[in-house]
Amino acid sequence: MDEDIRTGPARIGLYVTIGAVLAALGLAGVAVYTFTPRNTPVEGDAQADAAWQSAVIIGSALAVGVGVLLLLMALVASRRARHEGR
Repeated sequence: MDEDIRTGPARIGLYVTIGAVLAALGLAGVAVYTFTPRNTPVEGDAQADAAWQSAVIIGSALAVGVGVLLLLMALVASRRARHEGR
């Protein structure tokens, strides 16, 4: 159970790459929602408008959350690799 987080250089690079991409996509989603004019792409249909807004908000929050989690895992893995002498 000592190897819960793999600390190889390829694994750390994978964590950083995927984490950064997801965090950037999530922040882009937040920007889209923030700067969307009052008229949304599905204006006029209340259910579609609510679904679009919630999908953007929830999707962005999930992407940022998972991205930050992966970046933190990369930080822990790199510190653990340094401690193990890799």
